[in-house]
Amino acid sequence: MYNEMAIFDDAEKLKKSYEKSAESANEKIEQELKNKLVISLYGPVNAGKSTLINALFGKKLSEVSPIPGFTKEIKIFKFNNDVLIADTPGIRDIDASIAAKAEEFIQNDADLILFFVPSIPGLDEPLLMSFKKIAKLKKELLSLLSMIDTKDEDEVPILEKHTLEQLLKYKPGIKLIAVSGKKKINIDILQNEIMTILDEKGKSILFAKANKDKWPAVQHYILRSCGEIAGMTIWGNELDLDRVTEVQLELVKKIACVYNFEVTPGDLVHFVTDLCSRDLTFKLYAGTHKLLTPYIKKIPFIEKGLTIALPAAVTYGIGSAANAYYASGMKKTADELDQIFRQHVMEYGQQDIEKVKNWIKEKIMEFIK
Repeated sequence: MYNEMAIFDDAEKLKKSYEKSAESANEKIEQELKNKLVISLYGPVNAGKSTLINALFGKKLSEVSPIPGFTKEIKIFKFNNDVLIADTPGIRDIDASIAAKAEEFIQNDADLILFFVPSIPGLDEPLLMSFKKIAKLKKELLSLLSMIDTKDEDEVPILEKHTLEQLLKYKPGIKLIAVSGKKKINIDILQNEIMTILDEKGKSILFAKANKDKWPAVQHYILRSCGEIAGMTIWGNELDLDRVTEVQLELVKKIACVYNFEVTPGDLVHFVTDLCSRDLTFKLYAGTHKLLTPYIKKIPFIEKGLTIALPAAVTYGIGSAANAYYASGMKKTADELDQIFRQHVMEYGQQDIEKVKNWIKEKIMEFIK
C-alpha cells in the first residue's frame, strides 16, 4: 500500500496537524470576510430583478432603502454590511448621460454583473446593444433569461437557444441561465455559477452568507474541498497532511460563516478532531482496499487512484456534519454528528468504489473488443 493510506491512522499525528493548520485556515477566511461584494443588476424595468433577488436573499429590492447620493434611475441597495446590490435599468430606460454613469459605476465597482433578458418580450435591439456595451467591460458577467414562468415550457429551450446565439456574437463563452424568481426555477444553478465566479475573487462567502437557502452554497464548498484534496492526491507524489487538514478546517469555518456563526481556531480543531477520532476513516479505506484487491492485482496503478477515496471521503463527512451542526443552530449532539459523519463517509466511499468498478468494467470491455 502507499504511505498515504495510513495518514489518518495516527490519531496523535492527525491532531497535531489540525492544531498546526487551524490559525492559517481561520485567518484565510477572516481575510475574505473583510471584503465587500457589489452585484450589479443590468436590464430593463419589469425584468424580474426584484423577484429574483427575493428568491436569492429572501428580500425584495423594494423592501430595502436605496443608498442616497447616486441617481434617481440607478439605485444602490445595502442588503447587509457586506453586500451591495446596484439596480441599473437598460439603456432604453435611461438617457445617454445616465447610461454612461452606469457603465462607469459597473467598471469601477461591480464584482459581478447579472444581465437580464426578460422572456417577454425577449432580446430586442436596444437590449442587445446594451449587452454589447456591457460585454466590452472587463467584468464578470452572467446573462439571465428571466421570468421563464411566463412562457410555455416547450417555448423556453427555443428562446434560450436563440438568445444565447445572439449574446455569443458579442461575448464568446457567455453563459445564459433560464430562471424564474417567482417559481424558484434554476435558482440553485444560478447560485452555483455565482459561487464559482466569486470563489476566484475571494468573495463567495459574502454571497453565501446573504443567501436565503444556505444548502447550495454549503454543497458547493463541500464538493470543491473534496475535489481539491482529490487533486492533491492525483498530482502529488505524496499526500500533504497539513494541507489536507487546512482545507478541511477552512471548510468548517466557511460553513459556520454561511450560517452566521463566529468560530475560533480552537473551535475548528475541537469540531474536526472529535469526528475523526473514531478510527472510522482508516477502517473505511482498509475495507475499500480489500474489496477492490482482485482488480488492483490485475491493474496495479489503480491503487494510487484509490488513495483519493480516503481523504476526500473524510472531507465529505466533515462537511456534511458541519452543515448539520450549524444549520441546527449548534444543537446537534456529538452522537448525532458522529452518525451523520459515518453515514456520509460511507456514502462517499461507496460512490468511489462503484465509479472505479464501472471504470474497470469499461476498460475490460474495450480490451475484449
